[in-house]
Amino acid sequence: MKITKILFGALCALTLTACGGSGKTSGTDADSTATSGPFEAANGEVAISVSDSLQPLVFVPVKGGTFEMGDANGSTHDDDISETPAHKVTVGDFSICKIEVTQEIWQTVMGKNPSHETDDPLKPVENVSWNDTQAFVAKLGQLTGHKFRLPTEAEWEYAARGGAKSKGTRFAGSDDPDEVANFHAAGNPNEGRTATVGIYSPNELGLYDMSGNVAEWVQDCYAPYTEAEQTDPCVTTGDYHVYRGGHCNKDADDCPLTVRMKFAPVMPASSIGLRLVLVE
Repeated sequence: MKITKILFGALCALTLTACGGSGKTSGTDADSTATSGPFEAANGEVAISVSDSLQPLVFVPVKGGTFEMGDANGSTHDDDISETPAHKVTVGDFSICKIEVTQEIWQTVMGKNPSHETDDPLKPVENVSWNDTQAFVAKLGQLTGHKFRLPTEAEWEYAARGGAKSKGTRFAGSDDPDEVANFHAAGNPNEGRTATVGIYSPNELGLYDMSGNVAEWVQDCYAPYTEAEQTDPCVTTGDYHVYRGGHCNKDADDCPLTVRMKFAPVMPASSIGLRLVLVE
């Protein structure tokens, strides 16, 4: 997207704590280790209710580990952001939501729905800025009594890869984007439009839509990759924030799990939404 389901300049410098497809659908995937649907909590997963009338947010515990972040083949996508050099990164344990934040959740928490496509409350919210996500995270915490944040860029990619269960696929859960992503392609019934969250197959961790539907803001400000090994990295200074993942207006070649983009934190965009990490 050259600018589609928790401040600019100096404010971005604040230190942060813990810092389409063919239309195939699947509640669970025979090739995945996922054992429950997008709104169901399996053993060890945590379901948090925002309202009795809404689908819960289900968080998957992810065992931390070390992985090679980035693309060793030197891919570059929009904005000329390089996904190299690939480098070793270690992340700790965290819990991440199975789905992108939906419009019904955002509407309940924020009192309005900024999305362009409002025909289905279970579509991901979009047209939100990074600043908007921070206001949402704070209000959601007040409403539920829990603490949330966006995933760091490293956590996002580790989770998209499947964590310790990774099969090494190009997209989040498969080498075939038709199975796991809503992206821009002829024959896709959702072509150029967002889709209901969780209708494509999940990845190895049971996470949905990480390679397509809407792209997702992460906690980090943008910085080029280096070769240095890192542990729980989170860039807290810079003029731009990072968003990750493909989306419904991208071709498959722009939806691999290594793709990274940047945008001003004050600016909303019609193809960017968010996914949450549960802190406590």
